[in-house]
Amino acid sequence: MGSPRDTSAWNALLAHSEQFKQSSFRLSDLFKSSTGRFEPFSLTHENLLLDFSKNYLNDQTLQLLVELASQCELPTAIEAMFTGQEINSTEQQSALHAVLLAKVFDAIHGPCLFAQASLFRW
Repeated sequence: MGSPRDTSAWNALLAHSEQFKQSSFRLSDLFKSSTGRFEPFSLTHENLLLDFSKNYLNDQTLQLLVELASQCELPTAIEAMFTGQEINSTEQQSALHAVLLAKVFDAIHGPCLFAQASLFRW
């Protein structure tokens, strides 16, 4: 895959982002139009909370980001990185840093969150 900028999803995201650049746009409008905005735009794992609700995004933004990931074959790239495949051809070696870190993390804390394939199913 070439650059993400060469995908139709990238162009769709650019067009979509224009609504957030309007001088009349306010982030508070997203909260007014979506009661319970926190729930769909946040993730938790154990003591970690990632809150995206206060960012310029909506359901369509997420759909477009997922489409961009799909067009860029992100799940395949993640799998390649975590299985030690060569992903940077200029170095001509496997990407072992993620594999090694996952092994260290697993030894200390149990199964690595980032290595769980179920997290990368779109």
